[in-house]
Amino acid sequence: MATTIPTGRGGAGGGSGDVCTSPASDMTSILLDPALDDCQQRILRDFADEKFDERTYMEKVMGSGGASELLDNLTVIIQNISCKIHSHVGSQHSQILSQAERIRDIDKHLENVKRRVVDLSHIFKVSKQRVIKPYKELKHKVAQLEFLQIANRLSVQTLRVVTKSHKLRSQLRVMEEAS
Repeated sequence: MATTIPTGRGGAGGGSGDVCTSPASDMTSILLDPALDDCQQRILRDFADEKFDERTYMEKVMGSGGASELLDNLTVIIQNISCKIHSHVGSQHSQILSQAERIRDIDKHLENVKRRVVDLSHIFKVSKQRVIKPYKELKHKVAQLEFLQIANRLSVQTLRVVTKSHKLRSQLRVMEEAS
């Protein structure tokens, strides 16, 4: 655990130039930021340590009398991190806005496609009715034709039976008259 106590030259304006330089993606990029002086980077390293104990740290700072300097340095660090967060959020915000614009464009295309699908569905239903109605009528007429063909065969066969029956009766009469 780091036990150094900040006694450096930082102060409230310890860094040079604009503190909002670039978006930070992790702690390493914050620690390597040239806007922070050595003392502020040490303070940040102490706070970033996994074994950091705030009570022990505060006792050491209060014992050395550097509390106001620590607060000034922490203020600069917080401003630096805040600017990095704002910069990062700003860059992400513009990306999200451009994605939202693309989504709107895609949504317009999707609406066009949906409208076309509805139109095609309507055309399909109309075409289907134009095909199905005549098909059903044709099917009905074919069924009637089959029925009529069966009835015709039956009547032809019945007619043959009747005709042959008349011939047989006439032959029987002739045979009866001859005998």
